[in-house]
Amino acid sequence: MSKQELNDCLKSFYTSARKQDGSYYKTSSMKSIRAAIDRFLRSPPHGKQFSIIGDPAFTEANQVLDAFAKDLRKTGKIAGVVHKKPITKQQIQRKIFALEDSPTCPVQTIRNYLSHLNPVCEFLFQRPRNSESKKFNSNDSWYCNSPLGDTSLNNMMKDMSKRAGIQPYLTNNCLRATSVTILSDHDCEVRHIKAVTGHKSDSSIESYNQRPSLEQQERMSSILSDFHSLKENQQPESGILVQNS
Repeated sequence: MSKQELNDCLKSFYTSARKQDGSYYKTSSMKSIRAAIDRFLRSPPHGKQFSIIGDPAFTEANQVLDAFAKDLRKTGKIAGVVHKKPITKQQIQRKIFALEDSPTCPVQTIRNYLSHLNPVCEFLFQRPRNSESKKFNSNDSWYCNSPLGDTSLNNMMKDMSKRAGIQPYLTNNCLRATSVTILSDHDCEVRHIKAVTGHKSDSSIESYNQRPSLEQQERMSSILSDFHSLKENQQPESGILVQNS
Protein backbone atom coordinates (compact mmCIF):
# COMPACT_ATOMS: atom_id res chain seq x y z
CA MET A 1 0.00 0.00 0.00
CA SER A 2 1.37 3.40 -0.98
CA LYS A 3 1.42 6.42 1.34
CA GLN A 4 -1.41 8.00 -0.61
CA GLU A 5 -3.57 4.90 -0.31
CA LEU A 6 -2.83 4.68 3.42
CA ASN A 7 -3.64 8.38 3.80
CA ASP A 8 -7.05 7.81 2.17
CA CYS A 9 -7.72 4.82 4.44
CA LEU A 10 -6.85 6.82 7.53
CA LYS A 11 -9.18 9.66 6.53
CA SER A 12 -12.04 7.20 6.27
CA PHE A 13 -11.08 5.46 9.52
CA TYR A 14 -10.78 8.66 11.58
CA THR A 15 -14.32 9.77 10.65
CA SER A 16 -15.98 6.36 11.00
CA ALA A 17 -14.40 4.92 14.17
CA ARG A 18 -16.94 4.35 16.96
CA LYS A 19 -17.13 2.66 20.33
CA GLN A 20 -19.04 -0.59 20.75
CA ASP A 21 -22.12 1.33 21.86
CA GLY A 22 -21.97 3.51 18.74
CA SER A 23 -20.77 6.68 20.47
CA TYR A 24 -17.80 8.74 19.33
CA TYR A 25 -14.31 8.54 20.79
CA LYS A 26 -12.91 11.53 22.61
CA THR A 27 -10.19 13.50 20.83
CA SER A 28 -7.52 12.19 23.19
CA SER A 29 -8.65 8.61 22.58
CA MET A 30 -8.53 9.00 18.80
CA LYS A 31 -5.05 10.46 18.98
CA SER A 32 -3.98 7.58 21.21
CA ILE A 33 -5.36 5.16 18.61
CA ARG A 34 -3.47 7.01 15.90
CA ALA A 35 -0.26 6.76 17.94
CA ALA A 36 -0.85 3.01 18.42
CA ILE A 37 -1.27 2.53 14.66
CA ASP A 38 1.91 4.52 14.08
CA ARG A 39 3.87 2.30 16.51
CA PHE A 40 2.43 -0.82 14.91
CA LEU A 41 3.49 0.22 11.41
CA ARG A 42 7.00 1.24 12.49
CA SER A 43 7.66 -1.88 14.57
CA PRO A 44 8.83 -5.28 13.23
CA PRO A 45 7.87 -7.04 11.06
CA HIS A 46 6.50 -4.01 9.16
CA GLY A 47 9.34 -1.61 9.95
CA LYS A 48 7.94 1.40 8.08
CA GLN A 49 10.40 4.26 7.83
CA PHE A 50 7.72 6.94 8.02
CA SER A 51 5.29 8.21 10.65
CA ILE A 52 1.59 8.75 10.01
CA ILE A 53 1.75 11.55 12.59
CA GLY A 54 4.68 13.60 11.35
CA ASP A 55 5.13 12.66 7.69
CA PRO A 56 3.82 15.39 5.31
CA ALA A 57 2.22 12.66 3.20
CA PHE A 58 -0.38 12.22 5.96
CA THR A 59 -1.10 15.91 6.58
CA GLU A 60 -4.51 15.62 4.95
CA ALA A 61 -5.55 12.68 7.13
CA ASN A 62 -4.39 14.47 10.28
CA GLN A 63 -6.26 17.61 9.28
CA VAL A 64 -9.40 15.54 8.76
CA LEU A 65 -9.01 14.08 12.25
CA ASP A 66 -8.57 17.53 13.83
CA ALA A 67 -11.49 19.03 11.92
CA PHE A 68 -13.74 16.07 12.72
CA ALA A 69 -12.92 16.24 16.43
CA LYS A 70 -13.51 19.99 16.45
CA ASP A 71 -16.92 19.53 14.82
CA LEU A 72 -17.89 16.85 17.37
CA ARG A 73 -17.00 19.18 20.24
CA LYS A 74 -18.98 22.05 18.71
CA THR A 75 -22.08 19.91 18.23
CA GLY A 76 -21.77 18.50 21.75
CA LYS A 77 -21.27 14.92 20.62
CA ILE A 78 -18.06 14.69 22.63
CA ALA A 79 -16.92 16.72 25.62
CA GLY A 80 -14.10 19.19 25.34
CA VAL A 81 -10.97 19.08 27.44
CA VAL A 82 -11.84 19.47 31.11
CA HIS A 83 -8.97 21.07 33.01
CA LYS A 84 -8.77 20.14 36.67
CA LYS A 85 -8.82 23.01 39.11
CA PRO A 86 -5.68 23.40 41.25
CA ILE A 87 -5.88 22.40 44.90
CA THR A 88 -6.26 25.41 47.17
CA LYS A 89 -4.88 25.76 50.68
CA GLN A 90 -8.45 25.84 52.03
CA GLN A 91 -9.25 22.49 50.36
CA ILE A 92 -6.15 20.90 51.85
CA GLN A 93 -7.22 21.97 55.34
CA ARG A 94 -10.82 20.79 54.79
CA LYS A 95 -10.13 17.31 53.44
CA ILE A 96 -7.51 16.08 55.92
CA PHE A 97 -8.44 14.69 59.32
CA ALA A 98 -6.41 15.39 62.43
CA LEU A 99 -4.75 12.80 64.67
CA GLU A 100 -4.79 14.14 68.19
CA ASP A 101 -1.48 14.02 70.11
CA SER A 102 0.31 12.35 67.18
CA PRO A 103 3.73 13.51 65.93
CA THR A 104 2.63 12.51 62.43
CA CYS A 105 -0.69 14.38 62.50
CA PRO A 106 -1.35 15.31 58.84
CA VAL A 107 -3.23 18.50 59.75
CA GLN A 108 -0.36 19.80 61.85
CA THR A 109 2.10 18.82 59.13
CA ILE A 110 0.12 20.82 56.57
CA ARG A 111 -0.10 23.78 58.93
CA ASN A 112 3.67 23.76 59.41
CA TYR A 113 4.16 23.63 55.65
CA LEU A 114 1.70 26.46 54.99
CA SER A 115 3.33 28.64 57.65
CA HIS A 116 6.63 28.61 55.74
CA LEU A 117 5.21 29.34 52.27
CA ASN A 118 5.89 32.61 50.50
CA PRO A 119 2.80 34.75 51.20
CA VAL A 120 3.16 36.59 47.88
CA CYS A 121 2.94 33.38 45.81
CA GLU A 122 -0.55 31.86 45.40
CA PHE A 123 0.67 28.38 44.40
CA LEU A 124 0.59 25.53 46.90
CA PHE A 125 3.83 23.97 45.63
CA GLN A 126 6.56 26.61 45.59
CA ARG A 127 10.23 26.47 44.68
CA PRO A 128 12.30 26.12 47.88
CA ARG A 129 15.01 28.63 48.69
CA ASN A 130 18.63 27.58 49.09
CA SER A 131 18.99 26.90 52.81
CA GLU A 132 22.80 27.02 52.50
CA SER A 133 22.76 30.58 51.22
CA LYS A 134 24.03 33.27 53.58
CA LYS A 135 20.86 35.26 52.89
CA PHE A 136 18.64 32.43 54.12
CA ASN A 137 16.88 33.12 57.42
CA SER A 138 14.85 30.28 58.95
CA ASN A 139 12.47 32.85 60.40
CA ASP A 140 11.51 34.05 56.94
CA SER A 141 9.54 32.10 54.33
CA TRP A 142 11.35 29.01 53.10
CA TYR A 143 10.11 29.31 49.54
CA CYS A 144 10.53 31.63 46.57
CA ASN A 145 7.84 33.67 44.88
CA SER A 146 7.56 31.12 42.06
CA PRO A 147 5.83 27.76 41.60
CA LEU A 148 7.61 24.43 41.52
CA GLY A 149 7.86 23.10 37.94
CA ASP A 150 6.02 20.04 36.65
CA THR A 151 9.25 18.08 36.22
CA SER A 152 10.31 18.74 39.79
CA LEU A 153 6.90 17.68 41.09
CA ASN A 154 6.82 14.53 38.96
CA ASN A 155 10.31 13.50 40.13
CA MET A 156 9.88 14.53 43.77
CA MET A 157 9.64 11.04 45.28
CA LYS A 158 12.40 9.73 43.02
CA ASP A 159 14.76 12.56 44.05
CA MET A 160 13.90 12.10 47.74
CA SER A 161 14.51 8.34 47.64
CA LYS A 162 17.75 8.87 45.71
CA ARG A 163 19.05 11.25 48.39
CA ALA A 164 18.00 8.76 51.08
CA GLY A 165 19.81 5.92 49.30
CA ILE A 166 16.65 3.90 48.70
CA GLN A 167 16.83 1.33 45.89
CA PRO A 168 14.86 0.91 43.70
CA TYR A 169 13.76 4.52 43.55
CA LEU A 170 10.24 5.34 44.69
CA THR A 171 7.88 7.33 42.50
CA ASN A 172 4.88 9.55 43.15
CA ASN A 173 2.61 6.70 42.10
CA CYS A 174 4.04 4.59 44.93
CA LEU A 175 2.04 6.77 47.34
CA ARG A 176 -1.15 6.03 45.45
CA ALA A 177 -0.39 2.31 45.24
CA THR A 178 0.44 2.17 48.94
CA SER A 179 -2.82 3.91 49.84
CA VAL A 180 -4.82 1.43 47.75
CA THR A 181 -3.04 -1.55 49.31
CA ILE A 182 -3.46 -0.36 52.90
CA LEU A 183 -7.15 0.48 52.47
CA SER A 184 -7.81 -2.81 50.69
CA ASP A 185 -5.98 -4.82 53.36
CA HIS A 186 -8.25 -3.24 55.96
CA ASP A 187 -11.35 -4.36 54.06
CA CYS A 188 -12.43 -0.94 52.80
CA GLU A 189 -14.95 -1.17 49.99
CA VAL A 190 -13.63 -0.68 46.46
CA ARG A 191 -16.07 2.16 45.77
CA HIS A 192 -14.78 4.02 48.82
CA ILE A 193 -11.15 3.46 47.79
CA LYS A 194 -11.89 4.82 44.31
CA ALA A 195 -13.42 7.93 45.87
CA VAL A 196 -10.12 8.58 47.69
CA THR A 197 -7.62 7.65 44.96
CA GLY A 198 -9.53 8.81 41.89
CA HIS A 199 -9.44 5.44 40.10
CA LYS A 200 -12.27 4.90 37.62
CA SER A 201 -12.62 1.11 37.50
CA ASP A 202 -12.60 -1.76 39.98
CA SER A 203 -9.97 -3.61 37.92
CA SER A 204 -7.47 -0.78 38.40
CA ILE A 205 -7.85 -1.19 42.16
CA GLU A 206 -7.57 -4.98 41.98
CA SER A 207 -4.34 -4.72 39.97
CA TYR A 208 -2.59 -3.38 43.09
CA ASN A 209 -3.68 -6.39 45.14
CA GLN A 210 -2.51 -9.30 43.04
CA ARG A 211 -0.05 -10.30 45.75
CA PRO A 212 -0.90 -10.60 49.45
CA SER A 213 0.70 -8.12 51.84
CA LEU A 214 3.11 -9.23 54.58
CA GLU A 215 0.29 -8.89 57.12
CA GLN A 216 -1.97 -11.09 54.99
CA GLN A 217 0.80 -13.65 54.47
CA GLU A 218 1.40 -13.78 58.23
CA ARG A 219 -2.34 -14.23 58.88
CA MET A 220 -2.62 -17.03 56.29
CA SER A 221 0.45 -18.73 57.75
CA SER A 222 -1.09 -18.55 61.20
CA ILE A 223 -4.36 -20.06 59.93
CA LEU A 224 -2.55 -22.98 58.29
CA SER A 225 -0.35 -23.53 61.35
CA ASP A 226 -3.33 -23.51 63.71
CA PHE A 227 -5.18 -25.97 61.51
CA HIS A 228 -2.17 -28.29 61.42
CA SER A 229 -1.76 -28.11 65.22
CA LEU A 230 -5.44 -28.83 65.69
CA LYS A 231 -5.26 -31.94 63.54
CA GLU A 232 -2.25 -33.23 65.49
CA ASN A 233 -3.96 -32.70 68.87
CA GLN A 234 -7.18 -34.42 67.86
CA GLN A 235 -7.39 -38.00 69.13
CA PRO A 236 -9.26 -40.57 67.06
CA GLU A 237 -12.50 -41.65 68.68
CA SER A 238 -12.38 -45.13 70.12
CA GLY A 239 -14.85 -47.48 68.48
CA ILE A 240 -16.96 -50.03 70.38
CA LEU A 241 -17.14 -53.41 68.84
CA VAL A 242 -20.46 -55.15 69.41
CA GLN A 243 -20.61 -58.85 68.75
CA ASN A 244 -23.79 -60.73 68.27
CA SER A 245 -24.14 -63.76 70.53
